[in-house]
Amino acid sequence: MGFIGVAERDYQSAIGYLDRAAALEPTNPKITLEKAQALIGLKRPSEALKLFEQVSTVGPFTSGAEVACGLRGKGFVLIELGRMAEAEDALNESLKLEPNSDVAKNELRYLAQLKSGGVKAPLEIKVTTAGKNIALCVACGKKFEHGSIVVAMGSSGVICDSCKKKSTKKPWQFWK
Repeated sequence: MGFIGVAERDYQSAIGYLDRAAALEPTNPKITLEKAQALIGLKRPSEALKLFEQVSTVGPFTSGAEVACGLRGKGFVLIELGRMAEAEDALNESLKLEPNSDVAKNELRYLAQLKSGGVKAPLEIKVTTAGKNIALCVACGKKFEHGSIVVAMGSSGVICDSCKKKSTKKPWQFWK
């Protein structure tokens, strides 16, 4: 239920379910990573950072892939907090565990862009066409009145609210 809550952007109830799940399975890193994602959704990055830092070593209950996800999450949060050098270290560490991670490589490119004076990208920009139906969704191709600007693979576009709700991964959900 916690994972579904995050997918539906009902972060507060997701945290309640994830806390109960953690009480039953305290060594499950997936629960910790998902709760961190919910905290990011609630705009509580410092708390999310602490959770990402808990998934820091490979062990009997934690795989290298899960540690890499935690490091990518940590890098993301550190970028949002303006701690660029630490973010770069975390992302590079994640690449040691998963050298082919396009997500980590993209975050490092974004970090380089920020360091060279580039503008920080917002997580989401809402779009309203004021009833004129002039926008076309990049996912379904239909006209819409309400949606969001998305950036993926270096290109931007607009996506309708309906397709956004159906999507299982948001561009910033790189730890999954």
